[in-house]
Amino acid sequence: MPADVNDIELRYAKLKTQYENGDLNYETYIRAVDALRMRDKNGIYWQIRANDGKWVRWDGSTWVPGNGRVPCHRRITKIKCREEPPFKDQELQDLALVSSIS
Repeated sequence: MPADVNDIELRYAKLKTQYENGDLNYETYIRAVDALRMRDKNGIYWQIRANDGKWVRWDGSTWVPGNGRVPCHRRITKIKCREEPPFKDQELQDLALVSSIS
């Protein structure tokens, strides 16, 4: 489902608040933020860093700072990286389901 940068940033802010309030443990928080990865119209992968909320982009081998740039504000595509291991427990699966429909 297409989303925009503002939507992804709002989802991140909600997750960070839940983590800071103790509603999410560290592993669940990190996995949920990592699920906010997306790809812009040029095919570049982006994600928000869980520790500081800054955007990083995938350069083909590692995540690098976005140099102040964020993905195109028009339309982006949420993706699931194939390299990610499957969820380990039901809580993470439920979180993924909630994230995909919100």
